[in-house]
Amino acid sequence: MARRAASSSVSDTAAPLAYELKLAPRQDAALNEISFGLLEGEPLTDLDPWAQKTWEWWLRDPISRRLPGGGESYQDLKARVDDFFERRQEEWENKRILIVGHRCINRLIAGQLAGLSFEKSLCIDQENELIYRIHHDSWDSQQIDNIR
Repeated sequence: MARRAASSSVSDTAAPLAYELKLAPRQDAALNEISFGLLEGEPLTDLDPWAQKTWEWWLRDPISRRLPGGGESYQDLKARVDDFFERRQEEWENKRILIVGHRCINRLIAGQLAGLSFEKSLCIDQENELIYRIHHDSWDSQQIDNIR
């Protein structure tokens, strides 16, 4: 099975915007993208039979199943995001912040900031090169805009 080229890291994604906004990026492992374990980096359109069966098994219950080799479930991801916000909430009070992530983690970050349920957060389908600007009057009141 041929490995695909590594996708861009969050720090690569954040760098241009952080530079433009004159922010010093800080990384937090809690916002790493979901791990697909042994299937990490595999092209999903060209899996060998074992990998295809394993991928299909995970897709039947990604909320609680973990792929072999250190893969995560969406519940694992949610726990990381919840912990991240719990640790950072006080630090961010009355500040403008920039959070950069990739697809799966972004669903849960946006859902958390928008006050959505876990299940509704998983339905968010964020396109590439899309920024959510979220205005908070308080942790109970927010407005979301999409910026291209």
